[in-house]
Amino acid sequence: AQPDIDLDQLRSWKEDVVNQLGQGLGSLAQRHDVMVLEARATFTQANQVRLSGHTDIAKVAFDQVVIATGSHPVPLPNIPFEKNSRIQDAAAALNLPDIPETLLIVGGGYIGLEMGQVYAALGSQVTIGSAGSGGAAPGGNAGAAGTAAKQASF
Repeated sequence: AQPDIDLDQLRSWKEDVVNQLGQGLGSLAQRHDVMVLEARATFTQANQVRLSGHTDIAKVAFDQVVIATGSHPVPLPNIPFEKNSRIQDAAAALNLPDIPETLLIVGGGYIGLEMGQVYAALGSQVTIGSAGSGGAAPGGNAGAAGTAAKQASF
């Protein structure tokens, strides 16, 4: 028999984990004197950026830089993401009212692979479609992408 899954409890647990991880990373960065800036950066030199947005700092010079750009969903042409629509972005997909019997995920990057594994574990038959010749995890290590796709087994 299929297990009875309480989606509200599962979502609550997920939110707690995300909050704890975010707080933990912030504390870790603070303990190690890591400066975290959330702003739009424009390179003005090979070792300097100009910042705009949510910061009082105008420029930052550096020897090494980590660019963590985050992600934003890209809607399909002429098909916007709408609440309660059959087409959702990744954030909304984590809050679907029911576990779908079948699910198509457009995008074989790490977010698509993670989403596929979550819903496959919950019982959905998952198909991942990826544009181009990159397959799963395009731009990443081909061996790791192949291993991830095999382990996913959805």
